[in-house]
Amino acid sequence: MTSLLPRLCRIPCNPFAVPSSSYRHYSHLLSSVARPLRPTLIGPIHANNLFWERDRKGGYNSKQPPPSRWQLLRDGLRELRQEFALFEQEWREKLASDALVVFRPGETDVVFNFERQEQLDRWVVTSDRDHNQGYSDARFELGPAGFGVFHGMLESRVPKDGRIKR
Repeated sequence: MTSLLPRLCRIPCNPFAVPSSSYRHYSHLLSSVARPLRPTLIGPIHANNLFWERDRKGGYNSKQPPPSRWQLLRDGLRELRQEFALFEQEWREKLASDALVVFRPGETDVVFNFERQEQLDRWVVTSDRDHNQGYSDARFELGPAGFGVFHGMLESRVPKDGRIKR
């Protein structure tokens, strides 16, 4: 086992430590990047994977044969279709919720219309006076122009109950 360990833990040579005569040729850089498979106890490992890995398991041998190019193309198109569906959904949500697209200058979106007393009766207005905790008062009534008007009186006087909350 001790004689096998130095061969398994081999450190690759420095690709830039080459004679000065071969600086004009970049083959030494290519040979350092595209090294052959190195055998280990588990199996051969792809040593030329820097960022992109061809295999899902990082180069370890699998018992399955590699997929055909036709299968890779079908799988890629299937994934692309799903990604375009997600892209469309994200853009629909963005356009539906983006305030710059929904509200244009001079255009309003009516959510509540307070033109009749029945519409005003659906709303509940409470104030300090309703709960005997102060003297402020508020009302929501139909105004003289025929629209809902919220008005009242804000009183800063403290009730004389002896409790002060900060």
